[in-house]
Amino acid sequence: MEKRLHHLNLNIQDCYPAAAIVLIDGGGMKPQAISWLTKQVGYNQNLLAVHNLSSFIAWSNNHI
Repeated sequence: MEKRLHHLNLNIQDCYPAAAIVLIDGGGMKPQAISWLTKQVGYNQNLLAVHNLSSFIAWSNNHI
């Protein structure tokens, strides 16, 4: 797992004053790491979703 995503998840959980959506785009992250972070949505109450750019646009069109 990418350490950066682990630390990001912990910061969202413990330090952020509001809920967060993580937007990951490009080829810099391993698919397993993104999958792990996506699974944290159910465990981290402040992490609302993890999206790439195209899925975020589709989600925002339906929810905002």
